[in-house]
Amino acid sequence: MNRLAIILILFIIISSSQVTTVNTEQANILQIEETQFELSETVLGAGYIGGSGPDMAWCVCSDDSGDFYIVGMTSSTDFPTVNPAYASFNSGIDMFVMKINNAGTQVIYSTYIGGDGDDRPESCAVDTSGNLYVTGLTDSTNFPTINALDSTPNGDYDAFVFKLNAAGNALVYSTYLGGSNDDEGTSIAVDAVGNAYVGGVTQSASFPMMNATDGIFSGGSDCFLTKLNSTGTGILFSTFIGGSNSEASETSLSVGTAGDVFIAGGTASSDFPTTGGSYDTTLSGYSDAYVMKISTTGAGIKYSTLLGGSDSENAYAMSVVNEDTLIVAGVTHSSDFPLESPAYDTSSGEGDGFITKLDIVT
Repeated sequence: MNRLAIILILFIIISSSQVTTVNTEQANILQIEETQFELSETVLGAGYIGGSGPDMAWCVCSDDSGDFYIVGMTSSTDFPTVNPAYASFNSGIDMFVMKINNAGTQVIYSTYIGGDGDDRPESCAVDTSGNLYVTGLTDSTNFPTINALDSTPNGDYDAFVFKLNAAGNALVYSTYLGGSNDDEGTSIAVDAVGNAYVGGVTQSASFPMMNATDGIFSGGSDCFLTKLNSTGTGILFSTFIGGSNSEASETSLSVGTAGDVFIAGGTASSDFPTTGGSYDTTLSGYSDAYVMKISTTGAGIKYSTLLGGSDSENAYAMSVVNEDTLIVAGVTHSSDFPLESPAYDTSSGEGDGFITKLDIVT
């Protein structure tokens, strides 16, 4: 039986809901007092995407017109392509990139992207002109590069960053990003002028640095944050983020309206850099989530806090409400994860999701 990626787009009605917040000195915990989820009678769209081999949709984003972009992995030599930048399957695991119209009735473009190894997307973002930005990891020695900052693979696995034009039929730029060891891009965001911000994890002390807040590789693995110019040909800033232990590979990125960048993830470093007066400056368990705000030039950390209990946490998603307020979601294994009463759920299992609203003072 073929394994096909299934894309379901459903109308969801949220009824009888009320959201309040309970203030602390620096943080608010989002409270959901009563929420009921119902499915409407109408399914907007549902369909299969794939070929005769395994296919998996991995990330999705949408533009201002409601068209949406699906990026995933495929081993199908007959994956359907439309107006492609690359019409042929390469080897191992390739990426696919597909744009579908708002109504879900038409594939605007669909293309392979990959090389002679395995290529895995992790995050995507779209700008106001419809250009698509993707980051992930690759072990391909001939990953397609154009206008590249780095056209040569470095370690066993490198991060990659590419920008696909609005028509989907050509790469604007595509580059390796990494050092002599393994590197992975796990989140990407784009600002109003087309600069791309890439977050991820690296084991490379030689990862490219530029105008760095922290230019020294500190642990077994550090997070990185790199800002590329709109043409992809130059690094505006690139910095390590971490302490003397390891940081988790998963990161989440958002860009504020003033150009500052927010990054969230997880750390096991007791000396992870935090700022004075932040919500929590002390590692509480084996690992904590972290939230950091860095200036648009990368010149300094404006805010950095840990968030967690006596076990382990990691932040996976983040939404910036404004320059001083953001919502962070992730997973916790701590029975004493910081909550504010009356919390929606005060019980804890082997692993629970969390959602926290932070008011940042910088």
